[in-house]
Amino acid sequence: MGDKKTKRRKKFFIAEAPVRRFMHDQGDEIVGGEALGLLIKELESVGKDITKMALDMVKDQDRKKVTADDVRFAFYELGYGDWTKRDKEKKEKDKKQ
Repeated sequence: MGDKKTKRRKKFFIAEAPVRRFMHDQGDEIVGGEALGLLIKELESVGKDITKMALDMVKDQDRKKVTADDVRFAFYELGYGDWTKRDKEKKEKDKKQ
């Protein structure tokens, strides 16, 4: 009963298999369980922050529906938009080389 196979893993909202495939598609030959769990944990954390801010905005405006603009605004307001800008700059730099 005490072997590693019966050890329970923390349950995530985001499934492991798609994230593992995503990491593999980005070039990871072998995806370690600890790295996979960490990425999922961080993705869920970011998603939770963005969702909470978007929901707060919707409630403040007496609306019921969260729109893509609400999520986009929360994404940038929380500072995650800098990642997209950096990613675009990196791609442009890579194209030039």
